[in-house]
Amino acid sequence: MDIHTTNNKSEMDSKRSNSRLISIDNTSNKKGKHHEQDELTVHPVYQWIPPRRVISDFRDWAGLPDDVFINIFVKAETIPVICSAQFVCRKWHEVSKKPQIFQQVIIDTMYLDTLYLGIQYSHKFVEIVKTVIDRSDGCLEEISIDGHVNFIQEHLKLISERSPCLKLLSINSVVEEFETELIEACRKFPLLEKLSLIGCFKFTDKGMQSIGQFTNLKEFAVGGFFLMERSQSNKVAYQIANNLHGLRKLEIYNSTLDRNGLMAILDGCPDLQNIYLRDFKFLKFEDDLKARLALDKVKVKCFDYWKVKTVDVNDPNADYDCEDFYNYCLHD
Repeated sequence: MDIHTTNNKSEMDSKRSNSRLISIDNTSNKKGKHHEQDELTVHPVYQWIPPRRVISDFRDWAGLPDDVFINIFVKAETIPVICSAQFVCRKWHEVSKKPQIFQQVIIDTMYLDTLYLGIQYSHKFVEIVKTVIDRSDGCLEEISIDGHVNFIQEHLKLISERSPCLKLLSINSVVEEFETELIEACRKFPLLEKLSLIGCFKFTDKGMQSIGQFTNLKEFAVGGFFLMERSQSNKVAYQIANNLHGLRKLEIYNSTLDRNGLMAILDGCPDLQNIYLRDFKFLKFEDDLKARLALDKVKVKCFDYWKVKTVDVNDPNADYDCEDFYNYCLHD
């Protein structure tokens, strides 16, 4: 067989193969003829896609009343609204500017860190705080900032200058020591009822005296690694007892508070109704202390490391072994 015969045969085979590559559209239009469609391998890109059906009962989310959107955005919390929802459409963007959405604000910087995939987000945090204050239009009543970020002085100053109706200030983060700036800011919140400072700096006696001058303050929470020093925990307890006489609820975290510190608080805060203690090691609830709590009608809940749950100390039926818990904490 010569070269020309071989080439002609190859060309005929190639034409025969090409003739078998029949498109789906052509195959569906030709009836009564034999096609070798079953032998073809059609790439998914060329598969026929049916047209989208028109759904008669399609819901127009942009057409919902504003009050419905406001309720949804309030439940969605601050960062999802600021960083995502407001960009869906023009209607959502307009509703996201309503002051009612920013009466109770939670800024979770851990969520913000996840949103930006670990990228440095400090500039985003500043923008979010400014946006929240601007849109609240003086209606901000509660603000909670959670996460490990330096709560710089500018943020607190901005909040204090434009939020006269603030009733709750909660900072759960590593913050700089700016006790003076914090006190000055809180003085601009005449309606302040709850102050929560977790992971923050040590208070001086003068600073705690200033907090005691907030006449409407009913709830106070404090916590930080500095409280893991036994002497420091009792010092904070004495500061609370000597200055915060009108407290109704007290929360102490990372505490090495002992019996003397708790008794001082009970003596100095006659209106106290609820105490929550977490991460403490040296407080033992014996019968006489429980009797004092019952006499003062003070409810105490503690996080029990031994049982790994929160325990109501006042409940006689609670699954709580005081001796085991005390010994466990001492040898932790």
